[in-house]
Amino acid sequence: MVYPCYFQNYGYNNFYNSVQTQFPQYSQPSVTQSLPQHNCPQNYNYSRAVYQYPPVSAAYYTQPINYTYSNLNNNIKLGKSLLNEFNSQYPNLESFTMSELRSIKAQKYNPHSIQTTVLKGIADRDFEKMISYLNKRPDQRLMTFDEYLAMVKQEFATYNMGNCGERAYILHDRLNKMGIKNQAVIEISGNKNYNNHVFNVIGLAPNAVFDNPETWGPDAIVVDAWSNRIMKPQEAFNFYNHFFEYRQNNPMKVENLDITKMFKPSIQTA
Repeated sequence: MVYPCYFQNYGYNNFYNSVQTQFPQYSQPSVTQSLPQHNCPQNYNYSRAVYQYPPVSAAYYTQPINYTYSNLNNNIKLGKSLLNEFNSQYPNLESFTMSELRSIKAQKYNPHSIQTTVLKGIADRDFEKMISYLNKRPDQRLMTFDEYLAMVKQEFATYNMGNCGERAYILHDRLNKMGIKNQAVIEISGNKNYNNHVFNVIGLAPNAVFDNPETWGPDAIVVDAWSNRIMKPQEAFNFYNHFFEYRQNNPMKVENLDITKMFKPSIQTA
């Protein structure tokens, strides 16, 4: 089985260009010959999405957002503004966890294809790159949140790579500096290493129960800088259950991350 939008989702040209030196025997095929077009929505932005799913795509908002009160429309505009700002500052940022998931799914559903071999090569390359800077990191518990963010931003610039948690922390810091209080950094996890994921939520209801998205309130939205998606809570849970393959024997666990307890005390983590 090959998912219809697999290569468009990654970015077709970038896919082959990034591995041409690793697999010179594979010439770039034509789109019409190699990429099934059915089930791919028209005008869909595949530049960052990895799986076929209808997200609210980021779009530029040049006018300032009036955030005098929280409502769904304001939160969607804020989420789009955050993603645009992040993508402008860190264009084409790669992620090992993203390439690992692509490789795992390809090996599961289409194990003998050239595409699977290429995806495995990308995942191996990204793993080596990630390890090269993770091994240099100090214990984050000995760092302030500001020190950690400065380190991560330098890694982004040097290695052009960042996983979900690092991206979510940068958005969290941006929201703090905007004075947005009804926000959270959420981690979901399962029984496998590649089931873990971190994302931001804004517009949370005061009485939200984190493992029940129906309680997050009518104005809550998920902002995911890793997949470049904005989703309502239940849509997000449906997407994550599907994408990370949470099942009855691999249930999703949800945790609200307390940034203040993860780093040395800092006014920016409040």
